[in-house]
Amino acid sequence: MKFIALSLSIFLVIVGAYASRRYQLSTINKESEEVLSVSEETDQTPTPSPTPIPTQEQVASASITPVPQNQLSVSGFLYPGSKVLVQTQTTLSLESFDDTDVITDWYKDKIKGIGANVKSFVITRANDKVLNKLVGANSLVEVSVEISKDSGSSVAKILVSLN
Repeated sequence: MKFIALSLSIFLVIVGAYASRRYQLSTINKESEEVLSVSEETDQTPTPSPTPIPTQEQVASASITPVPQNQLSVSGFLYPGSKVLVQTQTTLSLESFDDTDVITDWYKDKIKGIGANVKSFVITRANDKVLNKLVGANSLVEVSVEISKDSGSSVAKILVSLN
């Protein structure tokens, strides 16, 4: 009788341990799936890389030309020294070898220069990848500028749109 009770106790302990372990694994899998989907972007740790400092000549070439508010056109947002990829009446796609910080500052000043009373400047940098979004609006127009540069690339892409 003691042997049967002991065997039954051992069997119940093994079944309980197995069920508990299986429950823990299924809980961990559910939690890790959630963490992976959320942490996909946040797990990236920035790696230091040398950033060229713009020379005085580069900064001078990126000077701002004031545009009268009644003559706003997408060509007024053509970054100096950039290569035009596509241009329509309301959009402009450009490439430039200038530093993204210099380009971003030029467009910030340009947006402020149109008398924009609504401004949003979002600057994102991770692992040498850059994505800056600038938006400004006045009573006549809304200007949206996206500046991006892929990791390891020396070419910055600029997309300007007027609405």
